[in-house]
Amino acid sequence: YWSLKKSKSLFGIAAASYFTAITAKEITQLSFHSFFITPSIPTYLSYGLLTAVLEPGFAYIYLVVFKPKLDIQLGLSYGVYLAFYENAILLGLLLFPDYLILNIPFSLTLLISHIMDRLSSLILHLFWGFSSVLAIMKKDIKYLLISMPYGMVDSLTAYIDLTRAIPPVLLSSILL
Repeated sequence: YWSLKKSKSLFGIAAASYFTAITAKEITQLSFHSFFITPSIPTYLSYGLLTAVLEPGFAYIYLVVFKPKLDIQLGLSYGVYLAFYENAILLGLLLFPDYLILNIPFSLTLLISHIMDRLSSLILHLFWGFSSVLAIMKKDIKYLLISMPYGMVDSLTAYIDLTRAIPPVLLSSILL
């Protein structure tokens, strides 16, 4: 059931939902730019809230709109596809040139934190994709709503970024 052939429409739906959510987050952040660059608890929480609502929300909405043929096993595929677009495309290919330019010495601590960050992203997107499919199959939105608060983990990312808790050069290596 993991094959792209069996779920190729889901692969496209995941791309559309993920990039719609990211675009909506960016538009919101640019519209209130001075707020979103101010280190404060409301700012950190706002970053988390945007992720908690938009990423799983659009994952669900796109399934409702496009109505692909679903089974419970495709929920796992959908989650993996969502994670793919963040980890491989957004943070992989698009930031790869930065990685080539920056001269960052090897650090086991940074490597471990990077691995943990990407694994948590995989788990989170897997959960959102699976819960979106489950909510549609069971015709009960509670399955999606249960997964949404986990997006608040982006509050921690905002804190680290805005307070420079990790120096920018090191942060770039973590994000890669």
